[in-house]
Amino acid sequence: MAYTVCNIQFSNIGKGTGTLPEVSDAVTVSGLKDQNSVYYVKIDDIIKYLGCQVLGRGSTIAIQRQGQIIELYTNSATLKACFGYSIYNGQTGVTTSCAFTWYADLPSAVFTYNGAQYTPAEIVCKQLGALTTGVKNSKYTIFDFGVQGSTPYADKNTYIVGGSWIRNWDSIITTNIAPHFKISELYSKGSSTSDYKQLKIAVKLLESLESVRHYYRNDTSLSVACAFRGWLYNRSLSGWAISFHMRGRAYDIDHSHGGTALYNSVYKEFQGNDSSSLEVVPGYGFYRTRAENGKSRGHEIETMPRNNETWLHLQIKPNCNSPY
Repeated sequence: MAYTVCNIQFSNIGKGTGTLPEVSDAVTVSGLKDQNSVYYVKIDDIIKYLGCQVLGRGSTIAIQRQGQIIELYTNSATLKACFGYSIYNGQTGVTTSCAFTWYADLPSAVFTYNGAQYTPAEIVCKQLGALTTGVKNSKYTIFDFGVQGSTPYADKNTYIVGGSWIRNWDSIITTNIAPHFKISELYSKGSSTSDYKQLKIAVKLLESLESVRHYYRNDTSLSVACAFRGWLYNRSLSGWAISFHMRGRAYDIDHSHGGTALYNSVYKEFQGNDSSSLEVVPGYGFYRTRAENGKSRGHEIETMPRNNETWLHLQIKPNCNSPY
């Protein structure tokens, strides 16, 4: 296989009106491109700029990021993704353990070029939680909210990540990743966009959904209007580049499932016994609670009503005015 040396950049998510975000806090590295226009990036650069941990190195390369472990191989074009996490279920009072192993097919196995190990960039970086990839300003760009030059932002949340690159994804999306919620309820909607059915969701957000369903819906159905959003889908709705839906840390409950009553109940939880426990987040349109272990297990609630409608939008840490 013949390769051409090219520039690849890791970038944070900036605003934008095109098919890709604007570049922010970016760092440029040397990558490779083959005759089929597949881009390859050094594994060491992925580890450094996405803030990964190396669990094993050899013919099998094991990398951990945000609770997920992926394995890459020097003799196979298969990617293996493993997830293990626990969710507290308020309905039963017990903690439910969940574990999944998913596979994807890469354009090539890991290979060595001029002494460095390379892997296909798009699928590997998206599976590690990068939001989107593509050519921006003549550079192949990997967009991720955690990038800050050579010192990635820290996010201690555990995420479940997947998308159309996963084998049998259309079958997998019917899987419950929480006791009462399926992937298909939480993935990116908008079938006309390239990020359709993409998923990145924080485990703590799943716990919040389960808690709201239990405490505020009396263990009856809870319709999720929106959870994770990919870049293009989010832009088609609001154009707001810092949406916490794009980070996998926010959800909206359909206004038909509680509406004003549900919002008011959770708002009162945020308010606590006195109004001093409620903080207004300037410039963001959110209230923040200091009682983060409340029934909803949420951290920030969007102020309502919006456009004469009221629904419940909850999100979890890091804060909405945090750089990450």
